[in-house]
Amino acid sequence: MSNQIPDPLVRAKGFLPKWRQAVAQDDAANFDLARRLYLELIEEYPGVLSAFNNLAILDIFDGNLVRALEYVTKATQYMYASGFSTLGSIFVRQGRYSEALDAYQHGGDTKNTLTNLSGVYVELGNYDEAISSAEKALEIDINNPQAYANLIRAYGKKGLPKKAEEIAHLAIQHVNPQSIRPDLRLGRDNMLVVADTENKILVHIDINDGLFTMTIE
Repeated sequence: MSNQIPDPLVRAKGFLPKWRQAVAQDDAANFDLARRLYLELIEEYPGVLSAFNNLAILDIFDGNLVRALEYVTKATQYMYASGFSTLGSIFVRQGRYSEALDAYQHGGDTKNTLTNLSGVYVELGNYDEAISSAEKALEIDINNPQAYANLIRAYGKKGLPKKAEEIAHLAIQHVNPQSIRPDLRLGRDNMLVVADTENKILVHIDINDGLFTMTIE
C-alpha cells in the first residue's frame, strides 16, 4: 500500500482528510472499507493516481489480477513509480518474470521495489543482481525479511550454503517477528521459511516470544 501523494490533488480542498482516512483503514486491515473510500476519492478526484495504485494492491491480495491490472494501468500511464512496482507484482503472480523485471526497473529505488526486484532476479537465474538488489534494500531497512529470504535463495542457488547460513543468522539478529509477511510463513505464525530443493537448502527461522532458532538442512 502506498501512502505517498505525488498528485497535485494534495492541495485540493477536502482531499487530504479523506485520503488519510482511507489509508488508515487500509493500514488497519479494514480492506472493504478502505476500498470504498478509495473509490469515493476517485469519483470526487479522478486524477488521484495513488488511490488507483492502492486499489490494485488490494485486488492483488484478493487474487483479482484482471481488475488489479486495470487499476494499475491508470497509474502507470502517467509514469507513477509506485504503479510500476505494483504492476511488477501482478506480473510475478502470473509467472511473467521478464515483464516484472521491466516494471520494477521503472519503480524507483525504494525498499519494496528493490526487494521485489531481487526476487525476480532469483527467478530469472541472475543471482549476482539478486544479491546486489537485496543488499541495497537492506541498506534502506535492515528489518526486511523478504530481502533476507531472497539473499538466502540466491546464495543457495549459487551453491554457497555457508553464505546462506550467514545471511540467515543476520536475519535472526535483525528481523522483527511482526514484520514477517503471511506468505513467508509455513505451518504456523512467526516462521520464516526459505526452501531451495534443487540445492538442498532448507532454512527455518522460528520465532517464539522474540527468541530465534534456526536449522539448515
